[in-house]
Amino acid sequence: MGQKIYIDGTTKELIVMSADETTTRAYPGFSELSRSKDEGNGRVIVSSMHGGPSPVNSVHFSDAENEAGDVYADLTAFWDALTPYFTTS
Repeated sequence: MGQKIYIDGTTKELIVMSADETTTRAYPGFSELSRSKDEGNGRVIVSSMHGGPSPVNSVHFSDAENEAGDVYADLTAFWDALTPYFTTS
């Protein structure tokens, strides 16, 4: 089981749930987060723009699941699934 990382359809928050589903963090749209993509290693990193803890610390797409628990097909699918969070004002 991977870490669930998705955008909540109702609240539009970035949801990060631990693999054992004991810890869930929700980041509202006004959270100052940035993301980067490591194409060579198939990883996405979501970082705090103020040096705080990283919500998503270098997760490989195959270790990430959407809200339904399905593994993202590839790096592009994972990246695209998070895009609405980073493009809303």
